[in-house]
Amino acid sequence: MQPNFADGRRFHFGSLEGNPLLYQQQQHLHQQHAASNQHYGVTYDQLHSSAAAIDDDEDMLDIQDISTTRAKADHKAILDEFERRKVASSLAVPTDDKRVRARLREFGDPMTLFGEGPAERRDRLRFIMSQRYHQDIEDEAAERASEAGSETDESGADDDEDGLPPEKRDFFYPGSDDIREVRKAIADFSLPRAERRVAQQLAELDIPMPQRKMIRHEWYTHLKSYTTLSSQFGDDRPTSTCTFAPDSKSLATASFSGLLKLWDVPSCKALMTYRGHTERVGTIAFHPDMKTNLESDHVAFASGASDGSLNLFALSKDTPVACFDGHLIRITRVAFHPSGRYLASASYDQTWRLWDVSTQKELLLQEGHYREVYGLVFQNDGALLATGGSDAHGRIWDLRTGRCIMSLSGHVQGITSMDWSRNGYTIASGSLDNSVRIWDVRKGESVYMIPAHKNVVSSVKFFNASDDFDFRPVGIAGAGNAMSIDSDHVPASVGIRDAVVRRRLLSSSFLVSCSFDGTTKLWTEGDWKPLRSLVGQESKVMCCDVSRDGQYIATASYDRTFKLYSPEGQA
Repeated sequence: MQPNFADGRRFHFGSLEGNPLLYQQQQHLHQQHAASNQHYGVTYDQLHSSAAAIDDDEDMLDIQDISTTRAKADHKAILDEFERRKVASSLAVPTDDKRVRARLREFGDPMTLFGEGPAERRDRLRFIMSQRYHQDIEDEAAERASEAGSETDESGADDDEDGLPPEKRDFFYPGSDDIREVRKAIADFSLPRAERRVAQQLAELDIPMPQRKMIRHEWYTHLKSYTTLSSQFGDDRPTSTCTFAPDSKSLATASFSGLLKLWDVPSCKALMTYRGHTERVGTIAFHPDMKTNLESDHVAFASGASDGSLNLFALSKDTPVACFDGHLIRITRVAFHPSGRYLASASYDQTWRLWDVSTQKELLLQEGHYREVYGLVFQNDGALLATGGSDAHGRIWDLRTGRCIMSLSGHVQGITSMDWSRNGYTIASGSLDNSVRIWDVRKGESVYMIPAHKNVVSSVKFFNASDDFDFRPVGIAGAGNAMSIDSDHVPASVGIRDAVVRRRLLSSSFLVSCSFDGTTKLWTEGDWKPLRSLVGQESKVMCCDVSRDGQYIATASYDRTFKLYSPEGQA
């Protein structure tokens, strides 16, 4: 310690060892002796002290391992409880006290407890249902794991042969006996369609760019004139979804009441009401070969509800013609395969499933998302299927092999909706992050991000033209169908005076998105510029769709209404 005086002088107390020079000599000799010991080895005292230190470290590690194991177990229990509460909040629990008592009796629990009211009784039922749900999931996983383990033991495969931990390695669920034949059938169906699509896209390259730009320009000018055609109350409760029939002559809507209704287009007159769900319906999909004929007994559409029910309907009957059993909780999306032979469904149980329409048999149960699956859409060829979930990831599945061939990562929050362009390689996805992303499957990445809305993007939809679609620009009129520009050098088979070519050029030429901010917007394909904003909704828009003849856009709103939009002046 060296205290300072006011005049800057310092006072030195000297060394505590007495003679500094003698101390330095002793230190030097000690260092030489230590170096000599290190050269020849270590002393017994040093070895003994080191062993004691190692024993102490091992004891400390054992204590730390025990505490870490307990902490992990406690943490897992907390996460499991949060997951159970999350699932419980999404379960469809009856509100009628009589039905609550009946369900409790089915589960083998007392119908009522001392001092328990209707609200507490309903909460107890919700808790029991969530526990049973998790138990069913664990039993199913254990059964599948045991089957997979027995197969692994028989084959003598090593778990670590690929050098990856189990949670990082690909795994496969055992499929049904029919899945092999189904994959062959899908390949036979999709390969010729893909070949035709590629041939058509190559033929379109022969059309001069000025002609392609002109027809796109006139088509977009036509779309800018879209305005409200009609507004109709769909139900006494919020309207959750709307879907045009493939022939564009009717529109199906569903609501939180569990009812489905079929409406005439464009008069918006109710044609039929369908019953078959006890909880809110969130998704409808029409069979690709469906025609609006109220006397038809063929399968017309499928619907899924929050109680896990999945039903098939014919237009002539107001009750389901078939039901699918498999999902335990809310079904978020259903979609028909382009062949019409298969139906896919996505659910809150973090899986999507493939069904046989004719037999209602489950062909495939596929995991891959670690949260709820919302988006589900088939590629037009029928070979691929895209899914998106609340985990903010999208996945592309090859139905011919059963593999996930691509992961789409870019959204910062969950994906709510997806749609596939007719070109076969472009996907649009809407998200909870208020954006729409455009994905190019050829590149395997997001090629554009549209800051589309101010709230959740609830639905996205490409315009997919039907065979009846025929847009005639101003330059195409009369019997000659001649354009006002010089097109003599363009072959008649591929010129834009050909209605088939015009349909190919304009199919998927724009994208529609809707949001909880109450707006529905149109976006150009390619540069993804805003084309038109459709207003008039007083509440959040739940769903949107575009008729395949290109004449109408429909939206379903939380205010219990659905609206039709069409070009100005169209009756």
